[in-house]
Amino acid sequence: MLCKRHYTKTLTYAILGIFLLCFAFSAHEVFAMDIKNVSEFLKKPTKNISLSKNDVIMFHGVKIHYTDEYDIATIGKNQLFKTERGDPKYNLPFYGGITAVAIDFPIKGDDSIAIVSAIDRYFGFNNHMLTKHKDSFILCSLIDTNGYEIFSFDASIGNNAFILGDTQLIEYTFTGPDGQVIYKTTHPGMFAGLNLNRIAVFENETWRIDNIGEYPDHYKRQLTAIDERLEQSKEYNDDDLRASNAILYAYCCIMTGENDANCIEKLHLFLTPQLSEYSKHIFQVIKKHANTFNPLTIERFSLSGNKLP
Repeated sequence: MLCKRHYTKTLTYAILGIFLLCFAFSAHEVFAMDIKNVSEFLKKPTKNISLSKNDVIMFHGVKIHYTDEYDIATIGKNQLFKTERGDPKYNLPFYGGITAVAIDFPIKGDDSIAIVSAIDRYFGFNNHMLTKHKDSFILCSLIDTNGYEIFSFDASIGNNAFILGDTQLIEYTFTGPDGQVIYKTTHPGMFAGLNLNRIAVFENETWRIDNIGEYPDHYKRQLTAIDERLEQSKEYNDDDLRASNAILYAYCCIMTGENDANCIEKLHLFLTPQLSEYSKHIFQVIKKHANTFNPLTIERFSLSGNKLP
């Protein structure tokens, strides 16, 4: 059984961790996408993108503004999204380092804007990536996530993709073959939650979630980081932290495309002794989730704001 798990994280982490500024390269034509904070468009507006002094963004004809309760995107009378902002005293600043514009992304000639809105005191987030692509807008949404690094860009995965970080910090409840609960992640620490990092790929005129084995190098880097945390959990004698990271290790191992036997062997090695006897069963639960996990909602709109099929 899967359910969401909230972690309180500092505003500093929320702001600093969201966007990675880097370059991406096309296999056919070398060009750099340019990642800008939207505040840059206050003094240097372009034909298609601007920011007014009263905090209204114009993005290829889309008006994006906020009230105390909502972030709103409209074209004329047509609404693309209306996102809850929650209690203002817990909210992130609308342009405080967390609204980014990506020029020439996901392909040359396209532009994208990423907007992140805090909705509660636990820093739950609503997240939107709006892409102007040819004669339409594509809206990619992640609703009520709980992490601080939501959309990030990394040259190693190419110029037509971005990383979905902290898409869901969740609790896993594992039941054995007899239906009895054998393990539930309950550790309150920041790193014990299961952060199912994933990649969004632009293909066939839309966004999709990456497939198992499609980006092995990215997930191998995740495995290295988890290895370090597993060693720390042994030093701290923290069984729950160890189990959570063992499960996350298995997830990333699956995503590299590694064969099941090797991933199960690692999971069995890393799990606590009381859980290791269930390693094959736990692995099958993780693999099922890796195959079906898709946090994205995709919508397409015409340039006048009418919703398209």
